[in-house]
Amino acid sequence: MNEDIRRAILAVKILSELPQAELKELLPCFSLVKAKVGDFIIRENALDTDIFFIAEGQAKICHADSDGKEVILALVRSGEVIGEMAALNQSSRTSDVIATFPCVLIKISAQNILKHLEYWPGLSLQLLKSMSHKLFCASVRIRELALHDVTTRTVQILLSISELAEYEDSMLPIVNPRPTHQSLASMVGTSREVISRTLKVLEEAGQILFEEDRLILVRNRDASSNSR
Repeated sequence: MNEDIRRAILAVKILSELPQAELKELLPCFSLVKAKVGDFIIRENALDTDIFFIAEGQAKICHADSDGKEVILALVRSGEVIGEMAALNQSSRTSDVIATFPCVLIKISAQNILKHLEYWPGLSLQLLKSMSHKLFCASVRIRELALHDVTTRTVQILLSISELAEYEDSMLPIVNPRPTHQSLASMVGTSREVISRTLKVLEEAGQILFEEDRLILVRNRDASSNSR
């Protein structure tokens, strides 16, 4: 099991970049958890306070509005951490986290991580960086919802969940796997029908391409190519 955990750690930058001495102290506190598509990794209002590091897969952070409609707050994928707020605050969960692809997660209890943080600074700094990034992304999204139209918000959301990868000799933002229209609509704050029309307009304008399970943003293709 330790070897399985060690391999999973390599996919989680927050953990893999820790000093070996600190990682050695953490290793006995870790356990591996697998989640199938649709499984709840975290349930809103639950009192458990474990932290999860995603080694494989993707999940959605979501919340039900007053009408019971699901609102997707973010997508999280391999390399990211979830559940740290409840662990550090010793509070209940603020949202659901549901696997959208099969996931392998590294789990550690709040008790173990809080004890570890008293003596080892490395993980403290990594968690602070992660939480700071999440707050920044949340503030950007709030601004976009207030100021931008659906098309602009759609492009910004796609950029936020993309990764730069090579495509036809250019480095372009690629969303892989691409979200469903319903999931994207929830993140953008509109309906599935509007998202379908928006994506069609962007495709016809040559700003996005669909290729199997990927969505490629090509709007800034020339700039991306020249910056290499």
